[in-house]
Amino acid sequence: MEIETIRAFLSNDKKFRLIEDRIFNVDLYQYDMEMWVSGERILVLKEYKTKTAFYRWLNEQAVIASVYQNIPYRYKNNLYFFIVLSFEEESLEIQSFINQVERNNKICRKYILMKDIDLEKIPFFNESLIDRIEFDYAERFKDRILKALEEKTLDNNLERIKIIINSYLTDNSSEEDLLKKGDSNEN
Repeated sequence: MEIETIRAFLSNDKKFRLIEDRIFNVDLYQYDMEMWVSGERILVLKEYKTKTAFYRWLNEQAVIASVYQNIPYRYKNNLYFFIVLSFEEESLEIQSFINQVERNNKICRKYILMKDIDLEKIPFFNESLIDRIEFDYAERFKDRILKALEEKTLDNNLERIKIIINSYLTDNSSEEDLLKKGDSNEN
């Protein structure tokens, strides 16, 4: 993956903008790094063109630590290091090293980007994750319970259980209201 792809991605839809790193008393240009900021997050971007350079990524951790010390408090838990790999190698060794780097949460969260699909593993970029958040867990839960109960419950109790479950999942009725609803349906 080329760094230009990430730059275009960040500047187009994601409301990030490239900022002057001297604001935070760090000269990222000297380390071939860029800082992108949105209202909620700071991303530090670095491209590695060789496997050897990537294996020395830990040297950049000190630079990221310096950024961390100088950023406003609201960004402290929202600092990310995007490592763009512009070399092609998919050996087991490199995959293992990528896994090790991404699991290292010291100072900030790190993401390795080799292919376009790697952008999907970043939660705040992943539209499908947003769709999953809107999933109706209460409705699915209710359906599964009712299906299980239909197989094991007598018909007269099933209606009362349905009323209780619906009331529990749809409003904040008191226990007394639930019992009144159940009694009125029995008559």
